[in-house]
Amino acid sequence: MAQRTVAIFVDAGFFIRNFTNIADPDMSAEPQQLAKAMWHYWIKHVDRKNDEELYLIYFYDCPPLSHKAHHPITNQLIDFSKSNITQYKNALHEALLHQPYVACRMGQFQTVRLTALVMFFHENLLGNSLLLAKAS
Repeated sequence: MAQRTVAIFVDAGFFIRNFTNIADPDMSAEPQQLAKAMWHYWIKHVDRKNDEELYLIYFYDCPPLSHKAHHPITNQLIDFSKSNITQYKNALHEALLHQPYVACRMGQFQTVRLTALVMFFHENLLGNSLLLAKAS
């Protein structure tokens, strides 16, 4: 029988949400431990008994938001780059790169749409609610 080469494609947003619910529900594992557990889970899908050989694991994700923005209601500055989630995801991406056969494909977060949404929120929702509060 001829050997088959297999590639695994992973949607990070979907996979991490579901995998951590099972493997690390309290989010206490270090990023290196989680990356290793994820790799072991993926590698189990290669059927070596039927002559499958792993080519590559493509991990598709987006880097966490690292911009600064103002809270739409309190107007306080929020630095997303210093959040625990951002630091954890950056460490997880780095740890995955050290796993064999893993290639991280990183997209980009569209901040233009987010800014437009915040502006819409300010102009339409907050503006009207403030006007209604003054009128009553």
